[in-house]
Amino acid sequence: MDLIDCRQVAKKKSNLDLSKLNGGSPPGISPALGQFAAEAAGVLLEHNKHKAGVEMRVLASAPTRYEISWAGLHASARTTHKDLPAAVEYGAYGIAFLLVEEFTTLKVIERSAKKTGIDYWLGTGKEPLFQATARLEVSGIVNGEDKVDERVKDKMKQSDRSKGKLPAFIAVVEFGQPMCVFKKR
Repeated sequence: MDLIDCRQVAKKKSNLDLSKLNGGSPPGISPALGQFAAEAAGVLLEHNKHKAGVEMRVLASAPTRYEISWAGLHASARTTHKDLPAAVEYGAYGIAFLLVEEFTTLKVIERSAKKTGIDYWLGTGKEPLFQATARLEVSGIVNGEDKVDERVKDKMKQSDRSKGKLPAFIAVVEFGQPMCVFKKR
């Protein structure tokens, strides 16, 4: 289980801007999904009494801190994301999409089919159509830092369903503290 080498990132305090997702970045997601994921992450952070600019610890090869920014939420955002288990899934995707681009040269290129053990396929964007170079499995926790280690183990095991020769990246996002474990398998 290799952790991502983020020593070069750790030298500076970086910003994760959720609004970057609104334009459909990365290329494998639509602008609508990007906006939905960004909004869900903002709702979960505010649900946990955080304001834009809150620090998120990212545990990779070296602990790193990011300042998370997001635009003001539309009045109906909280009612749209009232189902917190569904919101945490999409909010965690948003954070993971940004961290993939932060820590790797890869991007999300395609949603995975059910029962593959992963959520998304990753690539550089230069490979032939449908030729992924890595896998991404994501999980979110509304609030409960004590649940993170167990969830990481579960997701590592789950990603074995699509094992083969492609590496897997596991991202477990906890919105209460907030923190994320981002590992390469």
